[in-house]
Amino acid sequence: MLAFGKRATATLLLLASASAPAADRFDDARAVIRQQMLDSQVASVSVAVAHRGKIVFEAGFGWADKERRVAATPHTMYSLASLTKPITVTGLMTLIEAGKVQSLDQPANDLLGNAKLKVWVGDERQVTVRSLVNHTSGIPGGGQFFYGDDIRLRPAMDEAVLRYGGVMFAPGERYDYSNLGYGVLGYIVERAAGRSYEQYLKQSIFVPLGMTRSSIDVGPGLEEYQAIRYDGAGQPLPPYVATEAGSMAAYSSAHDLARLGMFFLKDR
Repeated sequence: MLAFGKRATATLLLLASASAPAADRFDDARAVIRQQMLDSQVASVSVAVAHRGKIVFEAGFGWADKERRVAATPHTMYSLASLTKPITVTGLMTLIEAGKVQSLDQPANDLLGNAKLKVWVGDERQVTVRSLVNHTSGIPGGGQFFYGDDIRLRPAMDEAVLRYGGVMFAPGERYDYSNLGYGVLGYIVERAAGRSYEQYLKQSIFVPLGMTRSSIDVGPGLEEYQAIRYDGAGQPLPPYVATEAGSMAAYSSAHDLARLGMFFLKDR
């Protein structure tokens, strides 16, 4: 997994060079990464490569914090942005397995308590958990951020659902990538689990998989491991959070993402 420190992204790195000597197997990859960092002025990159149930290569490049000269490592935590979404769905599936959510085809409003979605078009029962997962619920994009001192103004997710949770076209009619829809999924996870979204993902995913540098937002005691987010000009961005935690709030390291990837591939 590659975790980039310019903006919050992570990309799967697939390297096939089984015949190369182990000592220099990834030299070409190192050279490509360093050149790409120079070309794009990315502050840092962290890499982990897994093969047959083992992490066979991991490294950090550049500065996780340029101002304090903190070097990136495979355990540096990056904001995952939308790679939070498969983590949210993994938590959801554990709740289905435990019988706390009936199925992917259960209507979403059955799981939302008093914070119901407003269905302006189509049949409310067709706004299912599955439709939220595959972005066909009819809820438009969303994505609301709070910076610096305004972080304290972030509404609770039930309030956000009541304010913004409108189904604007018929469920199943079209695909429309929706951060808000995944915020609703995160809230469903929280309600079904009977504990906060961040606590449940820690309990059900991060701890069992040994993902010690993973959390929703930057968890207590993990502050020193996070990479600073920089804008396109290389300037540090102020801290910011999104309303829709289930869509984009996770932090993780390349090492931890490799562990998660092995779990998904049943290569444990």
